[in-house]
Amino acid sequence: MSMMNMVILPAAHEFGHILGLKDVYNDDGLVNKPLSIMNHQAQVKGMAQPIDFAMMMVAWKTGTWVSYSAHPEILKKFGIS
Repeated sequence: MSMMNMVILPAAHEFGHILGLKDVYNDDGLVNKPLSIMNHQAQVKGMAQPIDFAMMMVAWKTGTWVSYSAHPEILKKFGIS
C-alpha cells in the first residue's frame, strides 16, 4: 500500500472534518453522492473539490458542522440532484 493511500488520503479527509464537513459516504439524505474529499478520497487524489470549498464556507459562516444533504441549493449549483 502506498504512502498516499495510508497517510495522505485519510489525513486530507480528516482535515475536512476539522473544517466543519461531515462525511458524505454515510449521508443518507443524498441519493447521488458528489465527488468529494469527504467521499472519494482516492478518486480526487486527496484534493478538496469545489463543492467541498462551498460547504466549508457554509460551516465557517454558520459555525456548525455541515451535512451536504442539508444544503440542496449548493448541490444544485454543482449539478447534484
